[in-house]
Amino acid sequence: GEPFFEYEGDLWTARKRIQGTRFDWRHFNWSETHAKVSGEALAQIHSVSMVPGLQDDLQSGLAAKELDYTDLIRQKLSLCKNTATRWLKGDIAALFERLDVLLDSSQFKQIATSTRCFIHGDFHPGNVIYYSAKSTLSPQVKAVIDWDYSRWGSQIIDFCLARLMFAGSFRRQVPQKSAAPRDQDSLLDSYSRAFVLGYKRTLARVLKNETLYPEGIVSWEEQSLSQNQIALSLVDEDSLRPYHLTAMLLIALFELECIEAQKDQPDQTILNNLEILVDQISRVCVAF
Repeated sequence: GEPFFEYEGDLWTARKRIQGTRFDWRHFNWSETHAKVSGEALAQIHSVSMVPGLQDDLQSGLAAKELDYTDLIRQKLSLCKNTATRWLKGDIAALFERLDVLLDSSQFKQIATSTRCFIHGDFHPGNVIYYSAKSTLSPQVKAVIDWDYSRWGSQIIDFCLARLMFAGSFRRQVPQKSAAPRDQDSLLDSYSRAFVLGYKRTLARVLKNETLYPEGIVSWEEQSLSQNQIALSLVDEDSLRPYHLTAMLLIALFELECIEAQKDQPDQTILNNLEILVDQISRVCVAF
């Protein structure tokens, strides 16, 4: 039969169910180890673009799907302004005006020229399926699902969005042992470090892979610099600030759209998390 079916105007495909554990990204229930192995999985996805011979094919095949994040955010800000003003505390109008100015700044314009690769586009704890390895009982990634937003796009945006999903402190309930309180930083330090460690180490292994690069590759550090890869620039959070803020805005605007769809009865978890996230966005804006 057909490889898809239609339901309520949309096309769907039926896939074999994958057994394992997933998490609701709005509730912080995963461990630092989950964050680390997820960082490894995202690096593996990004590294597909580094395989000789595949980059041109991927770029040409997926270029039409690439997003201009700045334009997308500007459009969504306009559509969500009334919803934000209705449900959120503080001077939302002033915040939206500040964001509109920032989107035209040189710091945000660099996003358009950042490194491109094959990205997942929606990498969060609900789209990763885990299992526990029998030998160590440690969680491992079994599968990554929901590829609707996969495309040729900004590697750094994809990284920052995923890191925020796995280490963001915008949830009402966060792990008590986290080193970075919610009111000081938008990232939980120990979870962020775990995610970054998994990501960087996996990229390092890929770039040192003699099967992929039989002629001998330069050191990982030199390769990362020559290709403008994210692996080394992760140490400089200042350079990541516009990308991190973009990721925060993408999540906030998604949640505002969910509230708009719920009309007069918004989900309290969404509203609670969104209030924290918008407060963090306001403080990040001050740093520019």
